Amino acid sequence: MAQANDRKEILHQNLIDAGCPIELTRICMELAEQGNNNAMIEILSRHRQDLLNNIHQGQDALDCLDYLVHQLKKRT
Repeated sequence: MAQANDRKEILHQNLIDAGCPIELTRICMELAEQGNNNAMIEILSRHRQDLLNNIHQGQDALDCLDYLVHQLKKRT
């Protein structure tokens, strides 16, 4: 039984380390308890896509800022 407990603790820590919000972590832990890995994979895949979208939005903002700074430097 200790191994099952260890696996749960490892999963929980991994979810936290991956930056999953508390509610998502709770849902995933419930799904793991039920043995519903397919649902957990689907939820985590959606969360991954959200994170990736945030990265892309951040990159777009950086590109715009870099362009603005470049244009301002050309004027001086």
